[in-house]
Amino acid sequence: MSERGAFQERRLAILASSIDPADAIGLEVGASDLPTVPSFVGRCRYADFRTAEQMSEMWELPLESLCPVDYLLARDRSILDQIPDRFDYVVACHVLEHVPDPISYINDLRSLLHPGPGKLIFLTLPDKRATLDRTRPSTTVERLLSSFHDRRKSPSFEQVLEFHRHWVGYANGDAPLPIAEAYQYADEALKSGQADAHCHVWEDDEFLSQCQDLINAGFLPGLEVARFEPFFMGTNEFGIVLRT
Repeated sequence: MSERGAFQERRLAILASSIDPADAIGLEVGASDLPTVPSFVGRCRYADFRTAEQMSEMWELPLESLCPVDYLLARDRSILDQIPDRFDYVVACHVLEHVPDPISYINDLRSLLHPGPGKLIFLTLPDKRATLDRTRPSTTVERLLSSFHDRRKSPSFEQVLEFHRHWVGYANGDAPLPIAEAYQYADEALKSGQADAHCHVWEDDEFLSQCQDLINAGFLPGLEVARFEPFFMGTNEFGIVLRT
């Protein structure tokens, strides 16, 4: 089995431990060519910021390998306002770290679920120790609450600057990108309206602790942690299942 196939199999096993995909209707955000629930396993619809044709051209992937995009999303609008249907579970793998306001986003995902108990949100996120984010400071709960208070819809200048410095610098050498070069990139990216970044970075236990704190304080109402999978050795991610 390929490394990507192992990711897919592990994710499906985690989801299937809490809900039967063959007997449920799901939504996956950002599945690209690696859906957690392929069509032969269950009924799942797919949402993304790009069409399958755009992703095929951008990443040089065969069009037939990409999931059909049932809901084409705009980055600056709530996902809840863009998807009229409701689901038994929602999956988002390596999505939340790109979201400027994760608290509002998780609450929107909860609102996309059918009413009643036992519905699920399954998230996987990169553990910063296994990525080029490893030297960046971890997101704090204060930063999450600040983004929630401001209902931030786009990355901040600082987030784009820091992400670009580390990912380009450490990808090409052993130090962050020079600040003048990173500053120019961040400025141009934000002006374009298409800025993308890892807005938030965590180690697995940090994210779990913050989720619990936010649930206990009422910022993620109606949710509980049903399962947590620590940083998977041999991968770059950890996983969490939130249940209504």
